[in-house]
Amino acid sequence: MLDMIETAFHREHPLFSLAIYYPLAHYIGPDEVNPVEVNRQRQVVGLIRVMFLKRFESSVYAFEKSLERLRRKLLAFAEVHCQRGPERDRLDGWLHKHAGAVGYRPEVQLSLDDVGGDEADLDEDYVPSEMLEAVEPLPRDAYDVAAILERTFEDLDGIAEFLDAARGLASQQDDKVRKLGRLLASREMAERKVLVFTEFADTAQWVESHLRAAGVDGLARIDSGSKLDRAEVIRRFSPYYNGSSSAGLARDGLDEIRVLVSTDVLSEGLNPPGRHPADQLRPALEPGAADAAHRPRGPPHEPRDRGAPPGRSPRGGCGPGHGAVLELPAPRGTGTDPEVVRAGDRQDVADLEHSRH
Repeated sequence: MLDMIETAFHREHPLFSLAIYYPLAHYIGPDEVNPVEVNRQRQVVGLIRVMFLKRFESSVYAFEKSLERLRRKLLAFAEVHCQRGPERDRLDGWLHKHAGAVGYRPEVQLSLDDVGGDEADLDEDYVPSEMLEAVEPLPRDAYDVAAILERTFEDLDGIAEFLDAARGLASQQDDKVRKLGRLLASREMAERKVLVFTEFADTAQWVESHLRAAGVDGLARIDSGSKLDRAEVIRRFSPYYNGSSSAGLARDGLDEIRVLVSTDVLSEGLNPPGRHPADQLRPALEPGAADAAHRPRGPPHEPRDRGAPPGRSPRGGCGPGHGAVLELPAPRGTGTDPEVVRAGDRQDVADLEHSRH
């Protein structure tokens, strides 16, 4: 997979050409082009490429989901612009070749197979109607649409190759999640409250699913797409500092959360102070998430409760605590000293930091 990424970035158009986001590169009209708009489109393409790399570093799953979203947008553009002739034939040929992967069902579209149900719903995974409606057709007298379509099909072929490789990677081959699961199951971490920060919701969902499959107890996830009430999640994770207790949660029929997988949504107006900030793999990259992890704790004389620290430690200190903050992934060259980590197997922590796909 890494070799594929490296090879893709040595092309004339690194990774993907993304011509649908930079149509002015193929402008052939008579009017003068606004250089500000040209630069804006060029920057958008650059940012998309960077985002793909960041999501690949986060997890293969997040990378895969981004590939699928881009594929749908490219197919929506092609569907709108390939109306007839060789262009339409090429799109139909591509769809038939990759029918299983994209959810393309020509027998349904042509009403040759009575599958029942709502046909629009059956075709949803191919090109959602809202994506088709969002595409603004490019006038062929102003843009070299044929060239843009050529680049688009090249990108579609590249996406298909990446998706085949990504789906061929079994979950047990991902060192980060495997070692994280082993760390959380260790004796030293069995009773600790743990925040697992990651940048993307897709990775958060993926991590949660594999930790749950590994039997990690007291597990929950919160991100921007979660339907859970954030205040209640924080209360369940840190009951003492949110007007409750472990016994109070039990009386309310709520399960206490021991391991919370989160994006930086926790930095958005909520204070999760019921865990100690001292034990860290490394601080979260997002400043808000780091702040959430290091907010002041209660006074040292307050009674103990599960998840309640024995006292307050200096901001980012390394004193003894009863929680841990982990971030996936830990970027290269961070130089985290395993001595700072006083939770779990130190070799696991060191391995976790340097794990890569």
